[in-house]
Amino acid sequence: MLTTAVKRPSTLRPRQILLHRFSSTRSLQAVVVARALQRERRRAAAERDAAIYAAEADGHDDLDDLAGWAGSQPIDLD
Repeated sequence: MLTTAVKRPSTLRPRQILLHRFSSTRSLQAVVVARALQRERRRAAAERDAAIYAAEADGHDDLDDLAGWAGSQPIDLD
């Protein structure tokens, strides 16, 4: 898709800018709906991932042992 740069007046509102970019209101509505659907899909996927992580969590952090070991090591400040 080839787009041409067109200078737009700075007085246009965001909706007017979008209407300027898309040839019709219907194509603008399609873009808005498509973006909303993508956002909803990402949200649903993140919710599923969070449920999986919560179900797999056993309360023990893998880094706890490393932090305990590192805390017991002497620090050489010289």
